Amino acid sequence: MMMNMVGSNTYNYKEVVSMGFTSEEYSEEILYKSHSLGIKDELWQVVNQLREDDPYLTIHEAIEKAYYKITN
Repeated sequence: MMMNMVGSNTYNYKEVVSMGFTSEEYSEEILYKSHSLGIKDELWQVVNQLREDDPYLTIHEAIEKAYYKITN
């Protein structure tokens, strides 16, 4: 049984709310946002570096951490 959970994170003083999103859907939202902000190439560079530094980090965790790192 899956529980619907509501989570929120603050990025650049704007709140991103995930209501029942899977990690894949949340990552997709972050990727769309980074593309619209013109930071997608920088995001992928940071994602790749994070995953090199920690091979156990999932792609979805890396995307979220990279976005947070770039926007703060």
